[in-house]
Amino acid sequence: MKISQRIKKMPLSSIAQVLLRIAALNFFVAGLVQLVVVFVNLESLGFQMVYLPSPVFLLAASVLTWVFAPWIASQLTKRADRSISLEGVSLQSLYSTA
Repeated sequence: MKISQRIKKMPLSSIAQVLLRIAALNFFVAGLVQLVVVFVNLESLGFQMVYLPSPVFLLAASVLTWVFAPWIASQLTKRADRSISLEGVSLQSLYSTA
């Protein structure tokens, strides 16, 4: 499916997958920012392992969320994976507005 192709109906699991991957990107950016802050302030803080778990956890969570997004989305919508009418909406517009 082309990203600019218009969608008439979209399953809830596909929408959930898009939202999970956007959350994964958010985790990744937040983890990178925190990691950069830790490394920029290494000299003044001294190397302390107490500052590393948060960015490392966010980066790991982002990768895991991205990889397992299809499975998580199918589990979230297992009982009611209905299609939603999205006339006039493309995948590109769904990604850009979310």
